[in-house]
Amino acid sequence: MKVSTGLCVALLTFSIVCVNASIVPDDLVITPDECKLAEGREIHGRCIVDPRNIPETKPGPKAQQVPPKDAAICPETPYNATGDNGFRPLTAAENYYVQSVCGIGEEPRTRIQNGRIAKRNQFPWAIFRWCSAVLISPRHILTAAHCVYNRHKGSAPCSAPFEKDIINQTANYGGTCVKKDQFCPQGFDMKSATIARVIFSREKHEPGCIDDNDIALILLNEDIELDDSVKPICISKLHPSNLIQLKDLGFGSVDSYHESSVLRYMTTRIIKIRSYREVVTKGVDIGDGFPQVRRGDSGGPLQATFNGSSRTYLAGLHSRGADYMISTYVPAYADWICQLTGVCELD
Repeated sequence: MKVSTGLCVALLTFSIVCVNASIVPDDLVITPDECKLAEGREIHGRCIVDPRNIPETKPGPKAQQVPPKDAAICPETPYNATGDNGFRPLTAAENYYVQSVCGIGEEPRTRIQNGRIAKRNQFPWAIFRWCSAVLISPRHILTAAHCVYNRHKGSAPCSAPFEKDIINQTANYGGTCVKKDQFCPQGFDMKSATIARVIFSREKHEPGCIDDNDIALILLNEDIELDDSVKPICISKLHPSNLIQLKDLGFGSVDSYHESSVLRYMTTRIIKIRSYREVVTKGVDIGDGFPQVRRGDSGGPLQATFNGSSRTYLAGLHSRGADYMISTYVPAYADWICQLTGVCELD
Protein backbone atom coordinates (compact mmCIF):
# COMPACT_ATOMS: atom_id res chain seq x y z
CA MET A 1 0.00 0.00 0.00
CA LYS A 2 1.51 3.33 -1.08
CA VAL A 3 0.21 6.29 0.92
CA SER A 4 1.29 9.91 0.51
CA THR A 5 1.46 12.61 3.17
CA GLY A 6 -2.07 13.69 2.25
CA LEU A 7 -5.24 12.43 3.87
CA CYS A 8 -6.73 9.20 2.56
CA VAL A 9 -10.11 7.66 3.21
CA ALA A 10 -10.30 3.93 2.53
CA LEU A 11 -13.30 1.65 2.88
CA LEU A 12 -12.18 -1.25 5.00
CA THR A 13 -12.22 -4.49 2.96
CA PHE A 14 -13.72 -2.53 0.05
CA SER A 15 -12.37 -0.22 -2.64
CA ILE A 16 -10.19 2.76 -1.85
CA VAL A 17 -11.56 6.32 -1.82
CA CYS A 18 -8.95 9.09 -1.69
CA VAL A 19 -9.24 12.87 -1.25
CA ASN A 20 -6.34 15.30 -1.67
CA ALA A 21 -3.82 12.48 -1.63
CA SER A 22 -1.60 10.59 -4.03
CA ILE A 23 -2.31 6.90 -3.66
CA VAL A 24 -2.11 3.96 -6.02
CA PRO A 25 -5.40 2.05 -5.79
CA ASP A 26 -5.08 -0.85 -8.30
CA ASP A 27 -8.12 -2.59 -6.79
CA LEU A 28 -6.51 -2.14 -3.37
CA VAL A 29 -8.33 -3.69 -0.40
CA ILE A 30 -7.63 -2.19 3.03
CA THR A 31 -8.09 -4.51 6.01
CA PRO A 32 -8.34 -3.34 9.63
CA ASP A 33 -4.81 -4.64 10.27
CA GLU A 34 -3.45 -2.73 7.26
CA CYS A 35 -5.19 0.39 8.52
CA LYS A 36 -3.31 0.07 11.81
CA LEU A 37 -0.02 -0.52 9.99
CA ALA A 38 -0.59 2.69 8.02
CA GLU A 39 -1.18 4.49 11.34
CA GLY A 40 -4.76 5.11 10.30
CA ARG A 41 -7.87 5.49 12.40
CA GLU A 42 -10.93 3.32 11.86
CA ILE A 43 -14.17 5.30 11.86
CA HIS A 44 -17.46 3.67 10.89
CA GLY A 45 -15.80 1.08 8.66
CA ARG A 46 -13.41 3.55 7.01
CA CYS A 47 -9.65 3.89 7.40
CA ILE A 48 -8.59 7.53 7.79
CA VAL A 49 -4.86 8.02 7.23
CA ASP A 50 -3.24 11.34 8.07
CA PRO A 51 0.21 11.97 9.56
CA ARG A 52 -0.66 15.30 11.13
CA ASN A 53 -1.56 15.74 14.79
CA ILE A 54 -5.34 15.37 14.98
CA PRO A 55 -6.73 16.59 17.25
CA GLU A 56 -4.62 19.45 18.59
CA THR A 57 -4.34 19.67 22.36
CA LYS A 58 -6.23 22.82 23.30
CA PRO A 59 -5.77 24.92 26.43
CA GLY A 60 -8.50 25.39 29.01
CA PRO A 61 -10.86 26.71 30.12
CA LYS A 62 -13.55 26.06 27.52
CA ALA A 63 -16.11 28.64 26.44
CA GLN A 64 -19.48 28.29 28.14
CA GLN A 65 -22.04 26.87 25.70
CA VAL A 66 -25.21 28.88 24.99
CA PRO A 67 -27.22 26.96 22.36
CA PRO A 68 -30.26 28.90 21.11
CA LYS A 69 -33.60 27.90 22.58
CA ASP A 70 -35.44 29.23 19.53
CA ALA A 71 -34.49 29.57 15.88
CA ALA A 72 -36.05 30.42 12.52
CA ILE A 73 -35.59 28.14 9.50
CA CYS A 74 -36.01 28.73 5.78
CA PRO A 75 -37.70 26.91 4.04
CA GLU A 76 -40.08 27.44 6.94
CA THR A 77 -39.98 24.47 9.31
CA PRO A 78 -40.63 24.13 13.07
CA TYR A 79 -37.40 24.28 15.07
CA ASN A 80 -36.31 21.15 16.94
CA ALA A 81 -33.93 22.21 19.73
CA THR A 82 -32.35 18.75 19.92
CA GLY A 83 -32.28 17.71 16.24
CA ASP A 84 -30.23 18.51 13.15
CA ASN A 85 -33.23 20.28 11.53
CA GLY A 86 -32.41 18.93 8.08
CA PHE A 87 -28.90 20.38 7.85
CA ARG A 88 -27.26 17.15 6.64
CA PRO A 89 -24.66 16.70 9.38
CA LEU A 90 -21.31 15.23 8.42
CA THR A 91 -20.61 11.59 9.09
CA ALA A 92 -17.86 10.76 11.60
CA ALA A 93 -15.45 10.05 8.73
CA GLU A 94 -16.35 13.30 6.96
CA ASN A 95 -15.87 15.23 10.18
CA TYR A 96 -12.46 13.63 10.73
CA TYR A 97 -11.46 14.74 7.25
CA VAL A 98 -12.67 18.30 7.91
CA GLN A 99 -10.73 18.37 11.20
CA SER A 100 -7.60 17.25 9.33
CA VAL A 101 -7.66 20.09 6.78
CA CYS A 102 -9.38 22.94 8.63
CA GLY A 103 -7.68 26.20 9.44
CA ILE A 104 -4.63 25.76 7.21
CA GLY A 105 -3.95 28.68 4.87
CA GLU A 106 -0.76 29.90 3.25
CA GLU A 107 -0.46 32.40 6.10
CA PRO A 108 -2.61 30.75 8.77
CA ARG A 109 -2.49 32.96 11.40
CA THR A 110 -14.21 44.45 10.49
CA ARG A 111 -16.28 46.03 7.63
CA ILE A 112 -12.56 46.58 6.91
CA GLN A 113 -11.72 50.17 5.96
CA ASN A 114 -8.34 50.40 4.21
CA GLY A 115 -7.34 47.00 5.58
CA ARG A 116 -4.56 44.95 4.05
CA ILE A 117 -5.29 43.09 0.82
CA ALA A 118 -5.54 39.32 1.19
CA LYS A 119 -3.53 36.96 -0.99
CA ARG A 120 -5.11 34.01 -2.73
CA ASN A 121 -5.09 30.89 -0.49
CA GLN A 122 -4.35 33.03 2.58
CA PHE A 123 -7.91 32.78 3.92
CA PRO A 124 -9.43 29.85 1.97
CA TRP A 125 -12.52 29.84 4.23
CA ALA A 126 -13.67 33.33 3.18
CA ILE A 127 -17.14 33.47 1.56
CA PHE A 128 -18.81 36.36 -0.27
CA ARG A 129 -22.57 36.84 -0.59
CA TRP A 130 -24.18 40.26 -0.12
CA CYS A 131 -22.48 40.00 3.28
CA SER A 132 -19.25 38.23 4.16
CA ALA A 133 -19.36 34.67 5.55
CA VAL A 134 -17.08 31.75 6.44
CA LEU A 135 -16.84 28.09 5.36
CA ILE A 136 -16.89 25.44 8.12
CA SER A 137 -17.38 22.26 6.04
CA PRO A 138 -17.81 21.30 2.38
CA ARG A 139 -21.55 22.06 2.71
CA HIS A 140 -21.94 24.45 5.67
CA ILE A 141 -21.38 28.21 5.99
CA LEU A 142 -21.72 30.59 8.95
CA THR A 143 -22.69 34.25 8.67
CA ALA A 144 -24.56 36.91 10.66
CA ALA A 145 -28.28 36.43 11.25
CA HIS A 146 -29.02 39.99 10.16
CA CYS A 147 -27.63 39.07 6.72
CA VAL A 148 -30.45 36.56 6.19
CA TYR A 149 -33.52 37.41 8.27
CA ASN A 150 -36.51 39.40 7.07
CA ARG A 151 -37.24 42.47 9.20
CA HIS A 152 -40.54 43.17 7.48
CA LYS A 153 -42.25 39.80 6.94
CA GLY A 154 -45.63 39.86 8.65
CA SER A 155 -45.95 41.04 12.23
CA ALA A 156 -43.27 38.82 13.81
CA PRO A 157 -39.82 40.37 14.21
CA CYS A 158 -36.67 38.55 13.08
CA SER A 159 -38.65 36.32 10.71
CA ALA A 160 -37.20 33.78 8.31
CA PRO A 161 -36.65 35.28 4.83
CA PHE A 162 -38.94 34.68 1.88
CA GLU A 163 -37.69 31.56 0.10
CA LYS A 164 -37.27 33.41 -3.19
CA ASP A 165 -34.88 35.85 -1.49
CA ILE A 166 -32.39 33.24 -0.30
CA ILE A 167 -33.06 29.65 -1.38
CA ASN A 168 -30.99 28.74 -4.49
CA GLN A 169 -29.21 32.10 -4.29
CA THR A 170 -25.43 31.90 -4.68
CA ALA A 171 -22.56 31.94 -2.20
CA ASN A 172 -19.12 32.58 -3.69
CA TYR A 173 -15.91 30.92 -2.53
CA GLY A 174 -12.33 30.04 -3.44
CA GLY A 175 -11.02 33.50 -4.38
CA THR A 176 -10.41 37.06 -3.23
CA CYS A 177 -11.74 39.28 -6.06
CA VAL A 178 -15.37 40.29 -6.60
CA LYS A 179 -14.87 42.81 -9.42
CA LYS A 180 -12.21 44.15 -11.77
CA ASP A 181 -9.99 47.09 -10.78
CA GLN A 182 -6.31 47.82 -10.08
CA PHE A 183 -6.30 45.33 -7.19
CA CYS A 184 -8.05 42.65 -9.24
CA PRO A 185 -6.94 43.06 -12.88
CA GLN A 186 -8.45 39.69 -13.85
CA GLY A 187 -11.79 40.49 -12.22
CA PHE A 188 -14.07 38.07 -10.39
CA ASP A 189 -12.11 34.91 -9.48
CA MET A 190 -14.53 32.96 -7.29
CA LYS A 191 -16.62 29.81 -7.71
CA SER A 192 -20.28 29.64 -6.75
CA ALA A 193 -22.57 27.26 -4.90
CA THR A 194 -26.28 27.60 -4.16
CA ILE A 195 -28.11 27.80 -0.85
CA ALA A 196 -30.49 25.01 0.22
CA ARG A 197 -31.43 25.91 3.79
CA VAL A 198 -30.88 28.59 6.44
CA ILE A 199 -31.29 28.66 10.22
CA PHE A 200 -30.60 31.50 12.64
CA SER A 201 -30.89 32.08 16.37
CA ARG A 202 -34.07 33.89 17.39
CA GLU A 203 -34.19 33.99 21.18
CA LYS A 204 -34.79 37.70 21.64
CA HIS A 205 -37.28 40.00 19.99
CA GLU A 206 -35.68 43.35 20.71
CA PRO A 207 -35.94 45.92 17.87
CA GLY A 208 -32.53 45.16 16.38
CA CYS A 209 -33.02 41.37 16.56
CA ILE A 210 -29.27 40.82 16.79
CA ASP A 211 -28.00 41.49 20.32
CA ASP A 212 -26.43 38.24 21.63
CA ASN A 213 -27.99 36.36 18.71
CA ASP A 214 -26.33 37.37 15.46
CA ILE A 215 -25.45 33.96 14.03
CA ALA A 216 -26.86 32.03 11.06
CA LEU A 217 -26.02 28.68 9.49
CA ILE A 218 -26.38 28.01 5.76
CA LEU A 219 -26.59 24.58 4.11
CA LEU A 220 -25.48 24.37 0.47
CA ASN A 221 -27.28 22.32 -2.16
CA GLU A 222 -24.08 20.52 -3.07
CA ASP A 223 -20.77 19.73 -1.38
CA ILE A 224 -17.93 21.89 -2.67
CA GLU A 225 -14.51 20.43 -3.43
CA LEU A 226 -11.75 21.35 -0.98
CA ASP A 227 -8.29 22.31 -2.24
CA ASP A 228 -5.57 24.87 -1.43
CA SER A 229 -7.92 27.79 -2.13
CA VAL A 230 -11.00 26.24 -0.48
CA LYS A 231 -10.76 24.97 3.09
CA PRO A 232 -12.95 25.24 6.18
CA ILE A 233 -11.89 27.18 9.25
CA CYS A 234 -11.68 25.22 12.52
CA ILE A 235 -14.44 25.33 15.15
CA SER A 236 -13.55 24.93 18.84
CA LYS A 237 -14.69 25.88 22.35
CA LEU A 238 -11.62 28.07 22.93
CA HIS A 239 -11.97 30.65 25.70
CA PRO A 240 -11.22 34.29 24.71
CA SER A 241 -8.31 34.39 27.17
CA ASN A 242 -6.40 31.86 25.04
CA LEU A 243 -6.72 33.59 21.68
CA ILE A 244 -3.75 35.16 19.91
CA GLN A 245 -3.00 36.54 16.44
CA LEU A 246 -6.55 37.81 15.90
CA LYS A 247 -7.63 39.06 12.49
CA ASP A 248 -10.87 40.44 11.08
CA LEU A 249 -11.56 39.92 7.39
CA GLY A 250 -14.30 40.72 4.94
CA PHE A 251 -15.37 42.00 1.52
CA GLY A 252 -16.87 45.26 2.81
CA SER A 253 -16.53 48.87 1.70
CA VAL A 254 -13.19 50.67 1.52
CA ASP A 255 -14.89 53.89 2.62
CA SER A 256 -18.35 55.50 2.62
CA TYR A 257 -18.36 55.84 -1.17
CA HIS A 258 -16.40 52.91 -2.59
CA GLU A 259 -17.09 49.17 -2.48
CA SER A 260 -14.03 46.97 -2.08
CA SER A 261 -13.13 44.78 -5.04
CA VAL A 262 -11.08 42.41 -2.93
CA LEU A 263 -10.96 40.53 0.37
CA ARG A 264 -9.21 42.61 3.05
CA TYR A 265 -8.05 41.86 6.56
CA MET A 266 -6.72 43.64 9.62
CA THR A 267 -4.94 42.75 12.83
CA THR A 268 -7.23 43.24 15.81
CA ARG A 269 -7.47 42.69 19.54
CA ILE A 270 -10.23 41.88 22.02
CA ILE A 271 -10.89 44.87 24.26
CA LYS A 272 -14.01 43.62 26.04
CA ILE A 273 -16.01 40.43 26.59
CA ARG A 274 -19.63 41.67 26.60
CA SER A 275 -21.25 38.35 27.48
CA TYR A 276 -20.73 34.65 26.90
CA ARG A 277 -22.00 35.30 23.36
CA GLU A 278 -20.21 38.48 22.25
CA VAL A 279 -16.75 40.04 22.20
CA VAL A 280 -15.66 43.57 21.28
CA THR A 281 -12.55 44.10 19.14
CA LYS A 282 -10.61 47.07 17.78
CA GLY A 283 -8.19 47.21 14.88
CA VAL A 284 -4.49 47.48 15.74
CA ASP A 285 -2.46 50.29 14.18
CA ILE A 286 0.49 48.62 12.42
CA GLY A 287 1.67 51.78 10.70
CA ASP A 288 -1.17 52.49 8.29
CA GLY A 289 -3.75 53.92 10.67
CA PHE A 290 -6.58 52.22 12.52
CA PRO A 291 -8.62 50.14 10.06
CA GLN A 292 -12.38 49.94 10.48
CA VAL A 293 -15.22 47.57 9.81
CA ARG A 294 -17.76 48.80 7.23
CA ARG A 295 -20.86 47.80 5.28
CA GLY A 296 -20.41 44.39 3.64
CA ASP A 297 -18.10 42.96 6.32
CA SER A 298 -21.07 41.80 8.42
CA GLY A 299 -21.03 38.04 8.91
CA GLY A 300 -17.32 37.82 8.14
CA PRO A 301 -14.93 36.01 10.46
CA LEU A 302 -12.94 37.13 13.44
CA GLN A 303 -10.24 34.47 13.38
CA ALA A 304 -7.50 33.51 15.83
CA THR A 305 -5.18 30.78 16.99
CA PHE A 306 -3.56 29.81 20.31
CA ASN A 307 -0.02 29.19 21.52
CA GLY A 308 1.39 25.99 20.01
CA SER A 309 -1.28 25.69 17.30
CA SER A 310 -0.63 25.46 13.57
CA ARG A 311 -4.26 26.11 12.64
CA THR A 312 -6.73 28.99 12.47
CA TYR A 313 -9.95 28.94 14.50
CA LEU A 314 -13.19 30.87 14.14
CA ALA A 315 -13.54 33.24 17.11
CA GLY A 316 -16.44 35.40 15.94
CA LEU A 317 -18.84 36.65 13.28
CA HIS A 318 -19.03 40.41 12.66
CA SER A 319 -22.31 41.79 13.96
CA ARG A 320 -22.23 45.56 14.34
CA GLY A 321 -19.97 48.53 14.98
CA ALA A 322 -17.35 50.63 13.17
CA ASP A 323 -14.44 51.96 15.26
CA TYR A 324 -15.19 49.06 17.58
CA MET A 325 -16.59 45.77 16.30
CA ILE A 326 -19.04 43.62 18.28
CA SER A 327 -18.85 40.01 17.10
CA THR A 328 -20.91 36.97 18.01
CA TYR A 329 -18.52 34.67 19.92
CA VAL A 330 -18.74 31.46 17.89
CA PRO A 331 -17.00 29.10 20.40
CA ALA A 332 -20.04 29.61 22.67
CA TYR A 333 -22.16 27.97 19.92
CA ALA A 334 -19.80 25.05 19.19
CA ASP A 335 -22.17 22.39 20.59
CA TRP A 336 -25.10 23.83 18.59
CA ILE A 337 -23.01 23.90 15.42
CA CYS A 338 -21.91 20.30 16.06
CA GLN A 339 -25.54 19.20 16.55
CA LEU A 340 -26.69 20.75 13.28
CA THR A 341 -23.69 20.14 11.03
CA GLY A 342 -21.63 17.28 12.46
CA VAL A 343 -18.63 19.66 12.52
CA CYS A 344 -17.43 18.63 15.97
CA GLU A 345 -13.99 19.09 17.49
CA LEU A 346 -12.24 15.82 18.29
CA ASP A 347 -11.32 14.90 21.86
